[in-house]
Amino acid sequence: MLIERSYDFGKTWQIIFRVLPPNLPIDDPYSPQVQNLLKMTNLRINFTKLHTLGDDLLDDRQEIQARCNCNNHATSCHFDESVWEASGHITGGICDGCLHNTIGHNCEQCKPFYYQDPSRDLSDPDVCQPCECDPRGTIDDGTCESRTDLINHLEAGRCHCKTYIEGRRCDRCKHGYWNFVENNPDGCEPCTCNTLGTVDNQGCHVYTGECTCKQYVTGSDCNQCVQEYWGLSNDQDGCQACDCDPGGSYDSNCDVITGQCRCRQHVAGRTCNQPEQSFYTGTLDFLIYEAELSRSSENCQVVIREPFRDGRENTWTGTGFMRTFEDSKLEFIVDNIQTSMEYDIVIRYEPQVTFFCFSGFY
Repeated sequence: MLIERSYDFGKTWQIIFRVLPPNLPIDDPYSPQVQNLLKMTNLRINFTKLHTLGDDLLDDRQEIQARCNCNNHATSCHFDESVWEASGHITGGICDGCLHNTIGHNCEQCKPFYYQDPSRDLSDPDVCQPCECDPRGTIDDGTCESRTDLINHLEAGRCHCKTYIEGRRCDRCKHGYWNFVENNPDGCEPCTCNTLGTVDNQGCHVYTGECTCKQYVTGSDCNQCVQEYWGLSNDQDGCQACDCDPGGSYDSNCDVITGQCRCRQHVAGRTCNQPEQSFYTGTLDFLIYEAELSRSSENCQVVIREPFRDGRENTWTGTGFMRTFEDSKLEFIVDNIQTSMEYDIVIRYEPQVTFFCFSGFY
C-alpha cells in the first residue's frame, strides 16, 4: 500500500508513505522532517496488490461457485456439502426434480426400466427410452441395460433373459430349445431330437417341438430308421438301405441297429447273400432242359452248332438247337425237382424268318 500527497488539489501526486519500508530509518516520527513529509492538501490510498487474506475468507457467507450442469433435464439445483467434499471441492451441485425419465446428481442417468439411447445426445429430452422386455422371458422384473459399455460387452436396452431365452427383448427360445411359456423359470425346455437324425442338427421347431428328420429317419425325435433301412448315423440321409438279398431273405427288412436281414434256412451273411458252411446255392440256370434231347414231333429238326472260333460267347447250351416250325411240339421230362415251390421258366431261342430254333429252357 502507498500513501500519496498532492500540492495542487489532485492534479499531481507524490508518494509520501510506503507500508513496510525496510530501508527507511525513522528515529522520531514527530520530527519536522517527518511532518514536512506529511504536508498535503489531498490524500489517496493506492492498492497495488491483492493479498489472499480478505473478507471472502473472514465471513461465512455462501458464494456462487459454478453453474449447475443438469443436461437440460432440470431447472434448479442445490448445494450439498458431502458431495462437495467427495468431489475434492470440484462440485457440490445436485439437480432438483430431474425430468425426461432421468436421475442422478446431474440428471445424467436413466431411471430404472429405461435405457440411454446411444444415438441421441445426453441433453435430448428423448434420450431415455423405455425397456421393451418380454415379461415371459425376462428376469429382474424386466429391467434392461441402462447404457452401452463396449468394454464390458453391454448393449443399451438389452434385457436380462432367463436361462434358455435369447434376443434383445428376451422374446425367443435359444437354438435347441422350444415351448416358450411364462411359468417356466428357464423360459423354454430342451428339444429331444436325436442330433444324428435331424437335418443339419438344427434341433426342433421353437413352437411345436417337432424335429426335422433326415430322408430315411423317422420318429417324433428323429431317433430311428424307416422300414428297410438301418444304422442311424451322421450320414446325409441318416440311415442306409438294408439291401437284403431277395432270394436269400424272407423280406427286405433288417435289424435297425446291426442291419442283419432275416435269412432263409441255411443262408448266411448280413444281407443273406451266401450259403452256410457245407451248403451251396444254384445259379439261375441250375436246372437246364435241352430242346434237342426232348421228345419232339416229326416236323422238328436238330441243329448241331460248333463253338465260335473267334472267341465269342455261345448263344446256346448243349449241342445246339431244335429247329421248330408251325404246329411243332416239344415234350420235356422234368423229374429232378427236389423242392416244391414257384419256379420261373426261361426259354432260350433264336428267331428266324419262318421258324424258331430252341436251345432249351431253364
